[in-house]
Amino acid sequence: MPHVYRNSSNNLSLSYSLRFMPNLHGVISVENLLQGEHRYEQAGQLFMGYKENRKFQLRISADF
Repeated sequence: MPHVYRNSSNNLSLSYSLRFMPNLHGVISVENLLQGEHRYEQAGQLFMGYKENRKFQLRISADF
């Protein structure tokens, strides 16, 4: 039997990078677009299951 933590995970993330001006840069990212349930099974029995929400991030950087 495989170890319980070797089960696959369905996770899709997306990042988009853009430049506002020559010295201003931004990144928009979204993690867990699929919002799939994480299920860990061993010997046909559910060991642990949970569902995560989407995570949104906006990062802005400036060069001086």
